[in-house]
Amino acid sequence: MTDTQIEPAGARYRAIARTLLDRIRAGEYEVGRPLPREVDLSVEFGVSRATVREALRLIESERAIIRRRRAGTIVSGLDPVGPRRLSFDLPFSLEELTSETRLDLFARDRRKVPDGLVDDAPLDGASWLYFAGIRRSRAADAPMSMTEIYLHPRLTAVAHLIGARRGLIYRLIEQECGERIRQVRTRMQPSQVAGQDAERLLVAAGSLATRMVQRIFNAEGELVEVAVGTYPQSRFVFDTSFTVP
Repeated sequence: MTDTQIEPAGARYRAIARTLLDRIRAGEYEVGRPLPREVDLSVEFGVSRATVREALRLIESERAIIRRRRAGTIVSGLDPVGPRRLSFDLPFSLEELTSETRLDLFARDRRKVPDGLVDDAPLDGASWLYFAGIRRSRAADAPMSMTEIYLHPRLTAVAHLIGARRGLIYRLIEQECGERIRQVRTRMQPSQVAGQDAERLLVAAGSLATRMVQRIFNAEGELVEVAVGTYPQSRFVFDTSFTVP
């Protein structure tokens, strides 16, 4: 069974955000200069200041503008669909990414978890809840990465929230199912994007990507989620730093 996600409410302020981003890319709004005031934008687009404020919040989450006290809203000139830095402090980076973006599902069914994903936690062969989607900027439609999620069959209380609620899935498991998450094991390796995945991500077949597999365990040591992320190298840079003692 496949399922196309229905566009949620708020299309108006997203459309305004896309228009403003297009103007920033085109140079209509210069880097280092302020955007027009909220009141002026609300008049131009014929909407309330609250709607404009939501649009600006989306653009700010894409790091295309900086909002400063007294200085107003300043254009930073960052490309919202360009390479995004993910820190090797993965809990922080991924929580930020999943909170600032949306997941548009293109598949929702039940599947067995491939053995290669869970060699450290053998399963009994049961079919798990399966979801697959493209992660996109909330202000722009360009795809950023691809996500596949396998959930333990008993976690049906979370199923309707996948794609509808932002944030990390294992946080939803804690909130909705009352299960305490204790450990996240992460494996990262280079990969190539092929076939339909390349088409969905709008990258050339064979493009390099980082493949991240996360196995999430509850307090009893039981595997409850497997998340597979494909991050094209043209759109993501993994960064780290440390202090020499």
